[in-house]
Amino acid sequence: MSKSECPEALKNCHPVFLKLVNPQVRDILTTDINALTSLFDDVEELDDDTIVWNEQTTRVIFPEVRQALSAFLEQGIVVPQTAQFLMHFKHDGLTYGTSYKHAGNSRIMLKSRENVLPIAARIEYIFQLRFSASVKTFIAFRRYQRGSIPTNPFSCFPILEAQVLGNELGTIKITEPAQLICHFGYLPTKIEGEKVLFAVPLSRVSLSFEI
Repeated sequence: MSKSECPEALKNCHPVFLKLVNPQVRDILTTDINALTSLFDDVEELDDDTIVWNEQTTRVIFPEVRQALSAFLEQGIVVPQTAQFLMHFKHDGLTYGTSYKHAGNSRIMLKSRENVLPIAARIEYIFQLRFSASVKTFIAFRRYQRGSIPTNPFSCFPILEAQVLGNELGTIKITEPAQLICHFGYLPTKIEGEKVLFAVPLSRVSLSFEI
């Protein structure tokens, strides 16, 4: 953007680009600090755009979400008929959104009990349920399936936590914000004739550039 031939319209967008690629916002240190701080906070801090429950904005829960909820919630808990659906919300200083609202903010990494690598998924819905004593936020997501190639070319760089994903998505599952780790960046490509996605958690990389 420092080139003389750069269009004036792009130069005027310089502050916006700086926010998008600012390593102080997206790098591993910031993400880890936010995660560690949340472990020691006795009181959960509310985000600036915390949604206040409004009965007038509630909607009937979609069938696919209700079905996933039945397997997620403990037995004996009565699921309300309606929920408040959100387009985005903040968690540990990061903004997460639905795939309909913002494709980038909907691509997430979740904590996994199955293996070392986190779960790569896409947020389909963000919603709140009102129970007798509280309002809780939930995330409905679809998990990216593993790529069909036999080996992960990034396995020799475990610090990156990179993985090869397929283009297919699984059925809707439900989780809570506490399971969120970060967003992930991805690169569509072909390996051995198969279309795959290279996915890297944004908490594992530091974005930098030279002007």
